[in-house]
Amino acid sequence: QDTKEYHDILEYVLKHGSDQFLEVFRRVKDRKNDVLKWGDEVEFHIGKVESDDSVKISCKARELIEKLEAEDRALVQEGKKIFSTWHPEYGAWMVEATPAHPYGNSAADLRKVEPNLRQRRRRIMKALNDDE
Repeated sequence: QDTKEYHDILEYVLKHGSDQFLEVFRRVKDRKNDVLKWGDEVEFHIGKVESDDSVKISCKARELIEKLEAEDRALVQEGKKIFSTWHPEYGAWMVEATPAHPYGNSAADLRKVEPNLRQRRRRIMKALNDDE
């Protein structure tokens, strides 16, 4: 909402955000040959379809994350690589999924993004009940 409190906070954020940016810039401006590493995140909102076709939020993020992390530990024990990590988000019905490792600075890394996104969606869909 557009209030005085909002504008006071906005002014603070704009000033201090700029100061922080300049401080970091001055600290790293002479660095050379850094490798760009980047990633993405997907936030899944968990809902449950009721018998009347209405949808209610399903506050089971913690349970899902525990299940997915247990599957990841089993994969690692089998000597397999994991491709994603799972994190709690703002609400108990939300799960954040990120790549297990950052992407690099090559065109080949761009080709990894979509398969990784699909894999995360498949994993979480498999962990859900049929009505979620």
